[in-house]
Amino acid sequence: MNLKIGIIGTGNVAIRNYLPCLAAQEDVELGYFSRTRSKADEAVAYFGGTVHDTVDGLVDWSPDAVMVADQGDRSIPGIDGASRV
Repeated sequence: MNLKIGIIGTGNVAIRNYLPCLAAQEDVELGYFSRTRSKADEAVAYFGGTVHDTVDGLVDWSPDAVMVADQGDRSIPGIDGASRV
């Protein structure tokens, strides 16, 4: 069974530190939301996974956990919806 992890924010901290480790695990499936779609698409190109257009879309994907990798988490549209996980 795969562990589904949602990532909110695909900036340098996530790309350089967290995603390489998570993507190296065979039983981890990654889903992304980023305010900048091109950064989320870049994460998929490097690490695999799927991009979601909204936080609600990411949550509807039913991840087992969500990691917020964004310094301004209150400015992310729909961030409060991530607490449903």
